[in-house]
Amino acid sequence: MVPFTESISKQDLEITLKIHEKVIEVQSVVADQNEEIIKLLGSIKEMSDKDKDKLDKLVKQSEETSRDLFQVKILFLTGLLSIVVQIVQIFLKK
Repeated sequence: MVPFTESISKQDLEITLKIHEKVIEVQSVVADQNEEIIKLLGSIKEMSDKDKDKLDKLVKQSEETSRDLFQVKILFLTGLLSIVVQIVQIFLKK
């Protein structure tokens, strides 16, 4: 059996070194891209939180508006009913 150090040539070592250099370059680029992705995800989360707050405010406003409309309808019907009662009383007195 040939010893390990004798079976590897200088060219093999140079190729292995170049491969490792490329791997390190790729890992560096990937790390930079991952950092950028993390920053973008943070920005997206902030925007999502702001949108959620705006949506919650709109829902609350909508609920308040619905309540107000209901109250206006009740007041309108009450007023209409009293007008009808007065008209009936006017005709009954004649």
